[in-house]
Amino acid sequence: MFTNVKPKWKSLFFHKDVKPELIKVLEKLEKDVDSLSPPLELIFAAFTYFDIDDLKVIIIGQDPALDFSNSKSLQNIYKCLEYHGYQNPNALDWPKQGVLLLNRYLTTSHKFWDKFTNIIVQKTVNYHNRKNRNIPVLMWGEQAKMDIKNTNALYWGHPSPAANHNQVDGPKNFKYCNHFTKVNDLMKKWGEPIIEWGGSVASQIVVFTDGGCTGNGKAHAIASYAFYFPDRFLDKSNAITGSENGKVPKGKITPSNNRGELLAIILAL
Repeated sequence: MFTNVKPKWKSLFFHKDVKPELIKVLEKLEKDVDSLSPPLELIFAAFTYFDIDDLKVIIIGQDPALDFSNSKSLQNIYKCLEYHGYQNPNALDWPKQGVLLLNRYLTTSHKFWDKFTNIIVQKTVNYHNRKNRNIPVLMWGEQAKMDIKNTNALYWGHPSPAANHNQVDGPKNFKYCNHFTKVNDLMKKWGEPIIEWGGSVASQIVVFTDGGCTGNGKAHAIASYAFYFPDRFLDKSNAITGSENGKVPKGKITPSNNRGELLAIILAL
């Protein structure tokens, strides 16, 4: 079980406060060791990609049904990422960047893991707090909730398409989960590299344009235009920011409301 677990994670497992819980779990697993899902050698796979010092983010699912490799839940996670502008997401790339993909229950149908995983996450957060680092902990699903102190804890419903909140296009649908954006906002704030959730973030440009006119259609008409690129729109960063406004130049053609609107579009483009 521990062959490929990184050294500092392994030390944490055998810490005096953690080891008793680990022993309890292992004793219970012994009863059906031949039918475990995942198999014994893969239970701690999340701790084999990088050691604790390279940790950036913790994502907690409920159980191995959300296995972060091939499931309907994962497809919903990808749909969320694509909605937020991330292209070609691949969860297998995340551990390379220090993302710990951890389930609350590390084997299917075994809820006796909760005390062990809870103490592992809290000890991990405490370790980084001592180094003045605040690790974001993302929890997806009611049973993924943990009472973790001194961290940036974010909660959303389970990504499974079978969950009620994912059956309708409402604000709680996992499609609108903003955790990925929030994590990268924190990374920028702390001067750390952002997590490349999808390889590259698609450029999004949102602009509002308008025009107006007094004396519309008359010789003395005065028309104006305006456009505005917001900093953010629907919780996504905008690729361009800023604004401009002014009067439509008078010439051979009388200014009008339509010409103000069209000029705003032309100048914005």
